[in-house]
Amino acid sequence: YDVVCRRDISEFYDTNLDGVEAAGVLDIYGKNFYHYHGLLNFDYMNSGVMLFNMPECIKSKMFNRAVEMCKRKKMMLVDQAALNKCIRRRKIMPRKYNEQAERPKKDTVLHHFSNNFKFWPYFRVQKVKSFEIDKIHKVLKITEYDDILEEYKKLKDNL
Repeated sequence: YDVVCRRDISEFYDTNLDGVEAAGVLDIYGKNFYHYHGLLNFDYMNSGVMLFNMPECIKSKMFNRAVEMCKRKKMMLVDQAALNKCIRRRKIMPRKYNEQAERPKKDTVLHHFSNNFKFWPYFRVQKVKSFEIDKIHKVLKITEYDDILEEYKKLKDNL
């Protein structure tokens, strides 16, 4: 639960997946290593928000291959790495459907609170998740989700 839905997702959900196993957005970091500079020259998707064409995935045994890869190979970001290796046919979607930057853009539909690398004043991984209200305020300085965070707190307290 590290994604905030900011707008209607039906356009994303209704994406035509004919001929592909999955649709997703380029990973904010992976696109720099794999996509744009052509080191490996393939579309490395972030696994936080993906659409799967289940009949195609079943036919190609994509999930089976990904699970087997996870069992036998050590990888960073295990699920994401395995899915990217095993998805043979993919559709790249616009950034607005999986905004991985700290701050959402005006057109952001799904804001994904993924890990961010910080390089100053020292290298570190900044982790802020959508339910960490104090960190959202203090670290990211985002207040626009306060209404839904209040609802979240009420629901959480009543569980």
